[in-house]
Amino acid sequence: MAVFATRVVLASLLALPVALGLGTPKTCSNPALSCSTSTSTDLCCLNSPGGQLLQTQFWDTSPSTGPSNSWTIHGLWPDHCDGTYDSNCDTSRAYTNITDILKSFDKTDLLDYMNSYWLDEDGDNESFWEHEWGKHGTCISTLEPSCYTDYTPTQEVPDFFQKTVDLFKTLDSYTVAALSFCPRILLTTSKALANAGITPSSSKTYTSAAIIAALKTSFGYEVIIQCSSGALDEIWYSYDVRGSIQTGTFVPTDPDGSKSDCAASGVKYLPKSGGGTGTTTTTTTTSPTSTPTGTPGTFSGTGYLNAITGGSQTGCLISAGTWYTSGTCATYTAAASGSGFTLKSSKGPCGISSSAFTCASGNTATVFTASGGLLSYNGGTTFYAAAVPSGSTQEAISTSSKSVSDVLEYLQAFYHGLPVKLLPSPNPIFTNDVDDMDVDPPSKPAKGKPERQTLWLNTHTPAGCVGIRSRPTPKGEFSHQLNLNDLLDAAIEILPTDAYAILMLVEHDIYEDEEDDFACGRAYGGSRIAVISTARYNPILDVKQNIEREHGWPASHCERYINWCVDGLEEVGGTKKKKREEGESSSENITSPMQAALAAHNSLPSLAQGKPSAAALSALWLARACRTAAHELGHCFGIAHCVYYACSMQGTASIIEDARQPMYLCPIDLAKVLHATETNVQERYRALLAFCEGKNDGQIFKAYGAWIEARLGEITRAQLK
Repeated sequence: MAVFATRVVLASLLALPVALGLGTPKTCSNPALSCSTSTSTDLCCLNSPGGQLLQTQFWDTSPSTGPSNSWTIHGLWPDHCDGTYDSNCDTSRAYTNITDILKSFDKTDLLDYMNSYWLDEDGDNESFWEHEWGKHGTCISTLEPSCYTDYTPTQEVPDFFQKTVDLFKTLDSYTVAALSFCPRILLTTSKALANAGITPSSSKTYTSAAIIAALKTSFGYEVIIQCSSGALDEIWYSYDVRGSIQTGTFVPTDPDGSKSDCAASGVKYLPKSGGGTGTTTTTTTTSPTSTPTGTPGTFSGTGYLNAITGGSQTGCLISAGTWYTSGTCATYTAAASGSGFTLKSSKGPCGISSSAFTCASGNTATVFTASGGLLSYNGGTTFYAAAVPSGSTQEAISTSSKSVSDVLEYLQAFYHGLPVKLLPSPNPIFTNDVDDMDVDPPSKPAKGKPERQTLWLNTHTPAGCVGIRSRPTPKGEFSHQLNLNDLLDAAIEILPTDAYAILMLVEHDIYEDEEDDFACGRAYGGSRIAVISTARYNPILDVKQNIEREHGWPASHCERYINWCVDGLEEVGGTKKKKREEGESSSENITSPMQAALAAHNSLPSLAQGKPSAAALSALWLARACRTAAHELGHCFGIAHCVYYACSMQGTASIIEDARQPMYLCPIDLAKVLHATETNVQERYRALLAFCEGKNDGQIFKAYGAWIEARLGEITRAQLK
């Protein structure tokens, strides 16, 4: 049995927007895109009249402001969709204590970043932030206090500054770089200006067309540049927004109305004092060859390897090849080698060994390629880490996800006796590049029309690229959904001839047909294929999806029902059950599996109250994915939905029901699995127990482990009789 993964992220809860205040931004059902033809009047879900958001950046050289190798933040401006704008829209919210507000919401990391990259040229950052908020932030309709449930005064302030910073981190105008791990990081040294030979210089000049073309190559749309005294000093990136600023999707677009004001030629790009081009940029003056995603490209010269997770740059790699979010980034040198290039840091050559990315003197250098500006290894551009590092913590990175490995390990135990493995690299990757495909490329949607398109999944098989339909998510939880039936067709193409079944794990939201809001998975047992999505299992969505964590398994078994199961005397549905005879297990004071599970569950902090740890929520997310993965693969073994017992093979009518299901099999389906895998029930339970014991932060895994231990005890006692 093989398992296929397309960029699965289970360990990190950073992929989705989170309300930063105590109140909750309004939930927007099927939100419209700003600056479209929508007739929506709900200005908590549609930014209007300031529908086009500009993320603006400074390059200040007199005096030099900010890092010598980075642009700095100017602001986030809500322009009308014709280039005009309002300003200072609500003087009652023109706050004069931005620093204190951010601290009150525990946004110290955000504040630290702003003090490095959102700087006033005269050194008065606080006044600059107050100006940007008062002039522009108060004109964003979705940030009005009335757009929050249980509004906490000033909570819109951290939402505004966080979103601005998040956008800025994805728009490194000097040297766009990314590494993608799980907390997904994309490794890239795609240099917006430097790769086009446009670097700060006291003597060189450039044309506006060349500067705009370089930025457009990186951003994908036209960009506005501004000059002062003939020198480039501002860049404006334009977005329309689907939904609110807080939770919506920023969609890059061409600017509406505003124009660049730099001269056609002779534009200076002056270095910051002591900076020049620095050591972080390539010295080449040629642009990289444009290649379809998944085909070889190259890096050259020196640069940083920065980490992007959840769409935002977060730290970088240091010299040993580990991920770090505090301190100085390491300089990496790329040297041509065969059809790609090698990387080297001060520690030595960088290589992949047993999936791990390391740099050390004894390493054999690995030949990498570049794909779409991202570092690529064996055709895949995604790298992984166990968690996002913080403080002085470093995280190792690898070419396989720890969370994918966790799912594989669980399935190996659940179907004990059958080998479960990840398909070897190169992993299939999504691409919009169709230059080498016998298909017509998807056209760019017109403004105001649904953004439906076809993505192309490169299977790296003779089937080539398979089209996957995509549509906007109806209620706005995600930007887009992938079509489940198309993914199942792709799985058929990928299924190895020596594999019994294949499971495709995707992080994207999915749908089956036009009437669906979403789907979580599906299996075609006869074809031995299954697909599941982890997107909807993210605990961050629980409130919106009405999932009651306090009633998740094992708490889904109410006390009355448990007492009946254990003590033998209760009426359930009007049916009286027989008492146990004297001398049976009740008199032996033996804990049943369900009692043991509930006791373990109740001994741990509640996931439904207070603020659960990120590790606990990640484990909950993983447990939900493991349960569904085992369920869908069960169908590949010919096991239908269980209609007799509480069982992981039960069908569910909603994601609310799904959260209440147990992870164990009922006696009937357990017998089927044991027959199919030709394994011993105790060996299977011991394998599952070992897995659960390795997940110390997971309430479900602790409860499941306690259930298994008690069940093993029952089996042992039965064997002794």
